[in-house]
Amino acid sequence: MNKSTHQAARRKWLFAGIALLLQGAWAMYSNYPAGWQIAGQAALLHGVFCGAQTLVSAMVMEFFYSLSKHPWLKLALPVAGTALLMIGLVALLHVLNHTPHILQTIMPTIVLGLPYYLFYTLLLWRSDPGRQ
Repeated sequence: MNKSTHQAARRKWLFAGIALLLQGAWAMYSNYPAGWQIAGQAALLHGVFCGAQTLVSAMVMEFFYSLSKHPWLKLALPVAGTALLMIGLVALLHVLNHTPHILQTIMPTIVLGLPYYLFYTLLLWRSDPGRQ
């Protein structure tokens, strides 16, 4: 593994850890009125999922980016596809968990995720030698 690849991997794990802690704390705060046990369960679920989501979403965007040759679809598909998939998954997990305040719990995921998906897709487009 070369130095830049190693640094990129460390950066992904660092951001995953930050996502886990911040998103888990937010889920705890959002669901505290339902009691410590429910809030803790929502925090653990949301924190772990958001940490893993941070690691996986880059691969998902790269996959969606590779699906189209059309320039506008190369930009729109990774953002929309990754957002629908990742936000939909976290919402489904909270439905299955019976989290009482789902939208409030996942709002930071939406607010922080969408700009990240757009930014990462633009980086993919910028580094694509076949772009038009």
